[in-house]
Amino acid sequence: MKRVLCVLLSFIMVLTLFAGCTEKEPEPLRICVDADAFELRVDSCKETMESFLTTVAQMGGPSDVILEVLPGSGTERKTALQNIRTEMMSGAGPDLFIVLCGGSINGGEALFEIPEKTMQLGAFLPLDEYIENAQFMEWEKYTSAVMEAGRTDEGQLILPLTYTLPLTFYRASDISGVKPGKETTWEDMLTDESGILKAAASWMHNPDDEYTFMMMQDNYIEYTFGEIADYESEQLLFTEEELLQRTKEILDMQKLFDNGGLQNIPAHYQTKIYPSFSWPSEWGHLDPDPHNGIRFEEEQTMIPIYSEDGGTTAEIVSFAAINANTERAEDAFYIVDLMMSQGYQRAFDLYELWLCGFSSIPVYEGILQKEQPMGLYYLSGANYAEFSRVREQIDHVCFRGGLTDEFDRMHRDCMDAEEAGTDIAPIVSEYYTKLRQMIAE
Repeated sequence: MKRVLCVLLSFIMVLTLFAGCTEKEPEPLRICVDADAFELRVDSCKETMESFLTTVAQMGGPSDVILEVLPGSGTERKTALQNIRTEMMSGAGPDLFIVLCGGSINGGEALFEIPEKTMQLGAFLPLDEYIENAQFMEWEKYTSAVMEAGRTDEGQLILPLTYTLPLTFYRASDISGVKPGKETTWEDMLTDESGILKAAASWMHNPDDEYTFMMMQDNYIEYTFGEIADYESEQLLFTEEELLQRTKEILDMQKLFDNGGLQNIPAHYQTKIYPSFSWPSEWGHLDPDPHNGIRFEEEQTMIPIYSEDGGTTAEIVSFAAINANTERAEDAFYIVDLMMSQGYQRAFDLYELWLCGFSSIPVYEGILQKEQPMGLYYLSGANYAEFSRVREQIDHVCFRGGLTDEFDRMHRDCMDAEEAGTDIAPIVSEYYTKLRQMIAE
């Protein structure tokens, strides 16, 4: 009997050793980076990320990493996107996604066309427990309204990295006493008799100032609506008639500007906020709008685009999310945890030259003060306080992506129709139908 037991024990030991020897080695940590639809940014971000990942490994983080930077455009991009989607549907795919929104620029396709919709589909891992045990990030230091946009009933699924909002800057002494608050509405901007808010609502470029033109966009419809969709119920939160009316209002503002109706307004300039617009005062001669004479060392009043129900809208420009299928959640979170630390959110190469996309700022509040510059860039004390005042008015947040791109295309098509003297109603109707289809897919 003892002999039989010994044989059985030996057999079990052999099976255990065999199982240990044949245990599958963990797969390398896969990081998928969507750098944007510009090839130049694809190349620069790869070099930046490789340097960052070297530091991660030196700090004791994961070292067995595969970095996959998506092609910026063309057939290679389409193939790469299809492969990732097929993998995710089969329960695999990259472990971590780092996305600079804008893959649909110039007709391309974004990795996640509508991030809000992707969250509802269960593609991303809830991160609440990881956030509670984070080593580097300081959750209470991030702009709460922006971070909330990455949350559903399942928890925090997306970690916004950078965001932006359109601002009009006036010399404070030129518009003394004008400090619009969160209760200000889009209608208030349109009917402002002083013209100060109306000029901020016009958001037109100075045709004689090429530099200002580069920093501006003509379309801002999504900012005026505030919340644009309920992604859980898959419903737009505005009617076709409301979209037509809003489009006409914005086109009328363009006509007013083009016809000289806002010429007597005090000097001002307009831009979406990003780090390098805030040059240090000792470099004040490098103003973004040399025609209006406003200097960065001067105290300024900032006016955003207000929505129809008050408050202002921020737009998420880059974010990180972990694949719900990952088997290496802790290692994936280590990467983004470090990326969201104050030190790295101020990093010139990782953020200013890439994740900020030349059109956004990090979510870590306090950055862009003289004591916490981003590279060489900061706001004066009074101007940072003014920006903080506006930031507190954020109560709507959207992701740059498929829906906002459709608003842009609709606006351009309506502008062309106006110039040709044709009705814009059929154009708006066509885009409204497309927007409904997009959030229902």
